[in-house]
Order: sequence, then structure tokens, then C-alpha cells
Amino acid sequence: MAKWLPLYMSFLCWCLASPATCSQNVTDQLALLSFKQAIEQDPYQILSFWNESEHYCLWPGISCSSRYPGRVSALRLSSQGLVGTLSPHIGNLSFLRVIDLQDNSFYGQIPPEIGRLQHLAVLALTTNFFVGDIPTNLSNCSKLELLYLPNNKLTGKIPAEFGSLSKLLVLSLEANKLSGTIPPSVGNISSLEELFLLANHLQGQLPDELSRLHKLFKFQISDNNLTGEIPRHLYNISSMETFEIYSNQFRGTIPSDIGLTLPRLSNFAVAFNRFTGSIPVTLTNASVLRNFAFNSNQFTGSIPKDFGKMPLLRYVIFSHNLLQGDISFIDSLTNCSSLEQISIAGNFLNGPIPKSIGNLSTRMIYLALEENNLQNSIPLGLGNLVNLRFLYLSSNFLSGSIPISFGNFQKLQLLNLHNNNLTGIIPSTLGNLHLLTYLNLSSNNLHGIIPSSLGKCSSLIELDLSNNNLNGSIPPQVLSLPSLSIALRLSGNKFVGSIPSEVGLLQGLSQLDLSDNRLSGKIPSSIGKCLKIELLYLKGNSFDGDIPQALTALRGLRELDISRNSHLCGGTAELKLPSCVFPKSKKNKLSSALKVSISVVSAAYRRRMSRRKDATVPSIKHQFMRLSYAELAKATDGFSPLNRLNIAIDIASAIEYLHSGCPSTIIHGDLKPSNVLLDDEMTAHVGDFGLAKIISTMSGGAQLHQSGSAAIKGTIGYVAPGTI
Repeated sequence: MAKWLPLYMSFLCWCLASPATCSQNVTDQLALLSFKQAIEQDPYQILSFWNESEHYCLWPGISCSSRYPGRVSALRLSSQGLVGTLSPHIGNLSFLRVIDLQDNSFYGQIPPEIGRLQHLAVLALTTNFFVGDIPTNLSNCSKLELLYLPNNKLTGKIPAEFGSLSKLLVLSLEANKLSGTIPPSVGNISSLEELFLLANHLQGQLPDELSRLHKLFKFQISDNNLTGEIPRHLYNISSMETFEIYSNQFRGTIPSDIGLTLPRLSNFAVAFNRFTGSIPVTLTNASVLRNFAFNSNQFTGSIPKDFGKMPLLRYVIFSHNLLQGDISFIDSLTNCSSLEQISIAGNFLNGPIPKSIGNLSTRMIYLALEENNLQNSIPLGLGNLVNLRFLYLSSNFLSGSIPISFGNFQKLQLLNLHNNNLTGIIPSTLGNLHLLTYLNLSSNNLHGIIPSSLGKCSSLIELDLSNNNLNGSIPPQVLSLPSLSIALRLSGNKFVGSIPSEVGLLQGLSQLDLSDNRLSGKIPSSIGKCLKIELLYLKGNSFDGDIPQALTALRGLRELDISRNSHLCGGTAELKLPSCVFPKSKKNKLSSALKVSISVVSAAYRRRMSRRKDATVPSIKHQFMRLSYAELAKATDGFSPLNRLNIAIDIASAIEYLHSGCPSTIIHGDLKPSNVLLDDEMTAHVGDFGLAKIISTMSGGAQLHQSGSAAIKGTIGYVAPGTI
């Protein structure tokens, strides 16, 4: 306390000499106490020190003026976790120059009384929960230099009155809910250096008056609904460093001389708009350019080749346009030692991948060349980019083998080579990629076995090797990856043998697809341990024996397809299939009925079947067709499997029509074999529903809608198809 004694003594003497001013100091103190009173939560107890035991100039977060002793000049309480409203009495701190309340939880409206603060230079209310309109009388704060209101919930329009703030350097209103147009009067703020209006609901065209902001060097208006063309002279503000207008609806072309008129350009982002024309060649003259994003527009022509003039370049993004030609521009990028990302996906680029790609910066973390017309083999040198985390080469015409050098990608998280013409084997070196979470090698011409080393990819959550020519058995090591949670797809290959019992270790897996292989043996009961599985496809193999009862444990199962396995029998109660135990002489016949049952259950869920030429009903779409297939098999004992299949499909189509196709709602009872009628062309028809009745459309335009268990069609204990 002794160290503050001189201050107290001088303050007391000053008060005795200037009683009027001392009275004003009481006004400041009362204003601060009013501010404190409006605070509901103060987790760090910062305001507990605001009491009369010490002079308010010594309170935490408070600074007083040296020019006007005893008068509060700054209120700085950012990142204190404060919750409450902002007291209107803050407008009584008439000598206040700085209000910094960023990163708190203030709510309610911004008090218009702040407009009385004639000395205010900084108003920073970033990242709070303020709502309502921005007070227009903030324009009365004629000395305001920095206005930060981003990351709130402000609505209404940008006040046109802000055009009178002649000393304003920064206007930051991003990440609110502001609407309307950008006022032309903003162009009158000749001192403005930074304008941030991104992530609002602004619309309309950019006013030409913005071109008068000759000191502007940061211009961010992205993520709005702005339209029209960019005013031509806006590209002539030579001080411009950051020009970001992505995610709007701008159209037109980029000026061909932009690299000359904006020589200081560092960040240039025009993505997700409707720009056309070519990529300006002069862009390479902006020697300090670090990042540019042209993606998701309609640019045409080729990619400029002389990027070597921009040694600071980090991000090169041209994806999803209409660009053509080769990708030899990569040669010049070898001079860009800071390069981290290249994305040219979704164009019409062709030719080979240059071997120089292996000489790019080792800082590269993202390379996306997919969805083009690239040809030839993948350069072995690509493996030199040892820090790569994301590699997309899918949907091209790449051939040759997968380079063994891919094993060098120790930090790789995603590798997508889907839909190419790749041949050869899967390199065992891919097992070195311990951080890999997504691996897609599907739809190629790969052969050989799955290397057991893939079992070392302990971070893998999705593995897709489908539609290749892979053979051999499925390695237990791959089925022992507990990290697999999204999907394991091995369909459309030539795998043989049985499913390893280790499949039960995939307890977090959502989708397992082993269909259309040459797998045999019994379906392992350990699949019942995969409790999170939703989609299970085992069709088109040679499985035999019982369908395991353990499948009943899969409560989250939405799709099950075990069709085209000719030696399966039995089944779960939910499928209502006939038992495997029956006389030897009839086993084959009931096996045919079993094939029908599994096929129809599968088809009913997975796809809509084509209409019959003479039919008036749509196709199957529901999850389960709960018909008695055992009774159907008995009633059609002399029919061929094809006859039975057609009958089952006819019945399923009829039920589908009752539930979805009929213009009026149908309520019916249980469907029995006696309800199935065959005409002279062996086409099945469903009739005589027993309890059926039609609920007509109600008069006055209202219609009765029923769904789910509220409109169960049948007796207790039976849920008809379509209500699942």
C-alpha cells in the first residue's frame, strides 16, 4: 500500500484544487461500478478487485489518462470469461479511448450510448454474443480508428453513416448476420486499410466507390451472396495485399494485367464463384504471392507455366474448372521452396505426371490431381514428398504399378488411387503408413494377394480394394484392425477360402462388403460380434451351411445381402427362412426356395427393380418383405427356381404399390398364401385383403397421412412391409 501513497496524495491535492473535475471522477467510478453490476459471471474474479479499497485507476483492466488525471482512458478486459450485458453507463466514460472486451460472453445489444464517446479510438467487441443492429451513432465517434465487431450475432444493415469516419483504419464486421448491400459511402473512408465483411448475408453488387479506397491492403468479403462483376478499378489499388472474394456469385473475367496492377498481392482467392475466361499469365509477376485459389469456377484454357517467379508460393488451387492441356507447370514449381498444396482436381487436364513432381518442396502436404485425363505411370520420385498427408490421384487413366516408394509417406493420412488402370501387386511397403486412415485402390486391375503388412496400418478406418483382380485368401491381419470403423470393401475380386474368424474383431465397423468373390465355407458366427455393422454384403460367393443365429445380435443392421450363395440354408428368425433340417429328397427343392427368399429380401432393400412392361405398379424399395417363404415354397413345389423368383417379385411389387404407389392410403391385414393368385401367364396377383379399406382424401384439401408404428397394417405381433 505504501508504494501507492504518493499517487493518493497527489490525487487528493489535485481533487482539492479542482473540485469540479474531481466530481467528474466520481462519474467515472460510478460508470465502472455500473459496468460491474451488469456482469453475471466472472470466473476469474477479475472484478472482485473493483472496490473502494483502491482507487479505480488501479483496478485491473482500467487505465487512466496521463493528460487528464483521474479520467478513465481504457477498459481492457478481453478473454476473461465475463458473462452479462454491456451497461449503457459506459457512455459516461467521456475520456475513454479504448474499449477492448473481446472473447467474452457479452450478450444483448451494443449500447448506443457508446456513440457519445468523442475520444474513442478503439472499439473491440470481437467474439461475443451481441445481437440486434449496429448503432448508427457510432459514426459520432469521429476519432475512431479500429472498429472490431466480428463473430457476434449482429443483424440489420451496415450503417451508411460509417462513411463519415474519416480516421477509420480497420472495419471488421465478419461472421455476423448482416444483410443488405455494402453502402457506397464506405468508399468515402479514405483512410481505410482493412475491410472485413466476410461470412454475412450481404447481397447485391459491389459499389464502384470502393475503388476510391487507395490505402486498402486487406479486402475480405467472402462467403456472402454478392453478385455482378468486380469493379474494374478495384484491381488497380496497388497497395492491395489480400484480395479474398470467394463463395459469392461474382461473374466476369480476371483482368489480364492483374499481376502488374497488384504487385504486392500476397493472397488472392476467387474460388466458388462464376468467373470465366483464362488464368492471367501476368499473375506470375506478383512475386510475393503466397496463396491463390481459383477453384470451382468456369475458367478455361491452360495453366500458366512460369510459377518460378513466385518463390514464396504455398497454395496453388485450380480444381473444378474447365482447364485443359498438360500439367507441365509443375516443372516451374520446383523453385517454390515453401510450397505445401497443389490442387488441380476436376478439370480436363491430360498428359503424364511430370517426373519433376518428385523435386517439389518437401513441405508438400496436399496433392490432388484426381478427376482429370492424366495418363502413363505414377513417377517413382513422388515418394520423395515424405511429408505428404493427402494424395488424390483417382479417376484418371494412370497405368503401371503402384510405386514401392509410397512406403516413404510416413505422415500420409489419405491415399486415393480409385478408378485408374493400375496393374501389378499392392506394395507391401504400404504397411509402413501407420498414420493412414483412408486407403482406396478400387476399380483398377491390381492382382496378387493382399499383403499382410496392411495389418500394420493401425490408424486405418476405411479400406477399399474392390473391383480388382486380387486373389488368395483374406489375411487375418487385415480383419484384426480394430481401427476399421467406416468400411471394409473387398468385393469384385477373386478371393478364395473362408472368412477368417478374426472378422469378429471389427467391432466398430459400419460396412463390410465381401460380395462377388469365390469365398466358401460357413459364414463365421463371429460376425455377430460386429455390433455396429449396418451394411453387410456377402452375395455372389459359395458359402454353405447355416446362416448363423449370431446375426440376430446385429441390432443396427440395415442391409443384409447373402443372395447367390447356392448352398446356404437355415437362417435367422427375422428372415423367416426354412430350417436346414428336412428330408434328404426335398433338400434341393427347398434350397431353391431359399435362394428366392434371400434374393428378394436383398433386392427389396438395396435397389428399385425395373418396371415390368405390362405392370402398373412401381418396384420394390422397402427394407423387409415379411412373407412366409416356406409356405410359398410348399405351394409351388413343382415350380422352377425362376418361376418362384418371378412370383416373389410380383408379390413384393404388389405390396410396394399398396404402400407407396396407390393414390389412396391402403390399410390391410396379414398377407397369406391364399391371398396370392396366379393368372394364366403365371403372373402373381395379390387380392382379398380381408381387413383392407381405403381412406379417401379428406375434403377441403387436407389428407390423412400415416407412417411408422402409428399406422401398422396387420395384427398385433406382425408388422407389414413398408412400416419398418
